[in-house]
Amino acid sequence: MNPEETWVERRLREALEAGAFTGLPGEGRPLRFDDDPYTPDAWKLAYRILKDNNLAPEWIEQGKHLDAWRERLLDRISRAIRDRQAVRARGGSPERAELAWQVVNKALSREVERYNRELLSYNVKVPAGFPQKLYLDLTREIERLSQQRINS
Repeated sequence: MNPEETWVERRLREALEAGAFTGLPGEGRPLRFDDDPYTPDAWKLAYRILKDNNLAPEWIEQGKHLDAWRERLLDRISRAIRDRQAVRARGGSPERAELAWQVVNKALSREVERYNRELLSYNVKVPAGFPQKLYLDLTREIERLSQQRINS
């Protein structure tokens, strides 16, 4: 017996030695800890059914779609900035470069607007306690990505 063993540890060791834990249901199988302890009780059965059938709530699927869309949008914005800077560096016509930038900017603005509308729909569906997604601000992203290109 270990002198530093607590009363609880001693009782558990004695029970184990006496065979109190043999023949229990699930013996020899790994424990499953895939239930989220923060899921409200009212949702646990629904989530279990969805998980067992490789499904997800609609708002989760919509969130995945929005994440991928956001990445594509940021990539397009970054490419547009790179192309604009390349035209300027080549010494092309500043007027044509600005006109091309305005066309691209307008197309991006329309797509960001569509993205933000779907984002609003997503944020309304997200259950309380889950984080909402942030809207995309085209002007702020252009400034941020332009600054990244300058610093890199």
